Amino acid sequence: MKPHQIAFGALALAVVCVPAMAQGSFTMDFDDIPVAVGSPTPPDQTFGSAVLGYYNGDPVYGRGGPFWDVTFSDEALAICAQVNDEDCKGNFPAPPSGNSAVGSVSTSSFTFFVSPGLYVSSLSFQYTDAGASSNPGVRLFSGSTELLTLALTPCTGGFCPWKQFEVPQGALDDLPVTAVAFLGAPNSVAFDNVSVTTTPIPEPSTYALMLGGLALVAGLARRRTR
Repeated sequence: MKPHQIAFGALALAVVCVPAMAQGSFTMDFDDIPVAVGSPTPPDQTFGSAVLGYYNGDPVYGRGGPFWDVTFSDEALAICAQVNDEDCKGNFPAPPSGNSAVGSVSTSSFTFFVSPGLYVSSLSFQYTDAGASSNPGVRLFSGSTELLTLALTPCTGGFCPWKQFEVPQGALDDLPVTAVAFLGAPNSVAFDNVSVTTTPIPEPSTYALMLGGLALVAGLARRRTR
């Protein structure tokens, strides 16, 4: 086999071994999520609907949510804004889309986790808060390891118009982000239109095979230039 054919074959092998880029891109708007019922007993839903596994096919409560491989901690509630319906409990401005946003009325953080084997490769969202003491933010985890906490700019007084925030790509590149915590004083911060891209975590053997193919290409290129 000619050298250029070998090089082409090695390059093709390296390309094949590059991990698939995007498992899925989607936006969670928290609109019209039904109240969880049944067994086990769902979390307190006095102020909204517990999100839980709604965006992961909702296998526990069978509400028929999409299969997006995202599960929320118990504290996350889909809360309808007061301005849209007199029966709603939210005191924040009308959401950017639909009738609801996600927040917590009991704790200063709530978390979403992606399914095993996936990581978050892009993340953006919109948020509003009740002022400086609300301390809005977002925290990134790889497994149980905290990677980074990003403080968000609070409103100057009371709830202000919704603001857009995109997590810098560099913050998602060092280690696979498998969980994201939204931060803020209880009943003081709301998040909406959480846009996520999930990507498969490459197996170590995949990286080794890819690097081996690239090394072979580099070696053949050096031989041809001598």
